[in-house]
Amino acid sequence: MSFYYQPQSTEAPALGLLDTLEGYASEQGWNYRRDDRHELIMQCQKRYCFYGLYFCWLADKHILQFSCIPDLKIPAQARTTVASLLNHMNNYLSIGYMGMDGTSGLLSYRYTSLLSQHDPAGSSYDMHPFGELIETALFQCERFYPVLQMVIWGGLQPKEAMTALLLEPQGHA
Repeated sequence: MSFYYQPQSTEAPALGLLDTLEGYASEQGWNYRRDDRHELIMQCQKRYCFYGLYFCWLADKHILQFSCIPDLKIPAQARTTVASLLNHMNNYLSIGYMGMDGTSGLLSYRYTSLLSQHDPAGSSYDMHPFGELIETALFQCERFYPVLQMVIWGGLQPKEAMTALLLEPQGHA
């Protein structure tokens, strides 16, 4: 599938971007749905858990919001420690950030993209960066999942857990 979208009108060009992202989800064999024309919800399973991928197009601001939410709810007693861990984790992210809803304990990787307005002649969206964004979000969530487990269930402090993640083995076993 070609990841380029040629808008047909200037009214709502990013809606076609969501249509193309639907095609991406279909190619991956992921479940997806559109609750309304400005939102796309996908679900996939990776090594550690299921992930919800949410796209929301804010037409008046030309903003595409993206969230990747692992199926991992943080227990109330661990939220303060996990909030500290998220600060450490975010230092290692080059794009996007990890956040936690303080009320529900849901984690998410978030990224917002400001998309330029298109001229009436019609420009095209390069969909490749959006595919890379999805893969980056999933990679980072999978990368940090064991660290979260070490803090939540293993009792490690955030700095200790991050040190364990960042250890690079040398040699061969």
